[in-house]
Amino acid sequence: MSALHPTLLRQLRRFGLQEDTPPSDPDTWVRLLQQIDGHYTHMESDRAMLNHSLEVSTEEMLDRQESARREQEQLTGLLQAVVDALEVFQGALRSPEDATLDRWSDTTAISQAQRNLSLTIASVLSELDGTTAGDTAPVRALRAGFNTFSERLIDLLSQASRHAALLQTVEDARAVQLRLLPSEEPALQTLGLRVAGWSEATDRCGGDWWYTRALSPSRALAIIGDVTGHGAGAALLAAAARGATTALCEAQGEHLRLGTLMDHLNRLTCEGGGRALMMSCCALLIDQERRELRIVNAGHPFPLLARQGKVHTILGVNSPFGVDPDHSYAVGRAPFERGDAILLYTDGITEAENAIGEAFGEKRLRRTIAEHGFDSPVAVRDHLLQSLRRFAGEHLSDDATCVVLLSAE
Repeated sequence: MSALHPTLLRQLRRFGLQEDTPPSDPDTWVRLLQQIDGHYTHMESDRAMLNHSLEVSTEEMLDRQESARREQEQLTGLLQAVVDALEVFQGALRSPEDATLDRWSDTTAISQAQRNLSLTIASVLSELDGTTAGDTAPVRALRAGFNTFSERLIDLLSQASRHAALLQTVEDARAVQLRLLPSEEPALQTLGLRVAGWSEATDRCGGDWWYTRALSPSRALAIIGDVTGHGAGAALLAAAARGATTALCEAQGEHLRLGTLMDHLNRLTCEGGGRALMMSCCALLIDQERRELRIVNAGHPFPLLARQGKVHTILGVNSPFGVDPDHSYAVGRAPFERGDAILLYTDGITEAENAIGEAFGEKRLRRTIAEHGFDSPVAVRDHLLQSLRRFAGEHLSDDATCVVLLSAE
């Protein structure tokens, strides 16, 4: 007989039986069998309870795994919305020189990012509130943290939207200002004048401007101005001055008086600049029939005149616009012979600095017009720009403008 299981042996000993000793009477056998049956009945019950517990634990584990997966997807979506919003925010604040900007698209993208982020956060937190996990301390802390973060990020996106709209306004102002500048070579050929100019703003838009216009078959106006400062305020005042000059030329034509024009621009600067902005300006009224020019200089760099291989300075001193609205501007006169060349410029050229802080200066400017002043105006301008770029690099620290006029022989 093989060895019995220890559990069965314990039951036999309770009845005074040994492994190899059978029961002495039938009642003992009955009680023994009942005891064994009860034992296996309890074992079956315990096994069923164990299986049920395992099934419940497995289902609960699977439910929790599914819940964790959903929460992970929700949080991943939330983080992706945050990343998308930050990318839009970064794009809206990028430097204007980095790319060609579409500020309308930027503003629309920022608004869309705000909506997406708000909706995503509201959806995720709402779903978390409906779960058991939503009542845990970590989730409550996460909810509070994301609420605070989202409020701050949405505020940043609002600021970025306003910033993008402002940059769009500045871009529009720059486009208008560029359109207001004269074309490459204004049509003054019938007066025997050839003209070329160039202007560059250090910001997106600036305060430099210039304008030329034929007033009669023998008379022409050339004017250059420089509003103090940079940016939209200076650009608006420059555009107003240019517009006022155009209007006065159209209204008075060949009867335009140079002093009247300058007095008008001075009052406009005093009113529009509010004493916060001033403008230097130099205007020439060229009379080809009389071979002379009239000049008013309102605190502007003196024009340079190239004649017979020499360079002369055309002096003329008046206060800049914006100081005294009642100031009356005196008009000077100078001969203007055939073959003469005049250079008008702003101080952004002479004050341009190289890497060691040395200014370009009037000496280099005079040398340029002395060497090329009897070429075409375009050639003079281009040689000047090449010299300036070689000296100061591509980006200037101030608005810079030059206008070259040549009286054909």
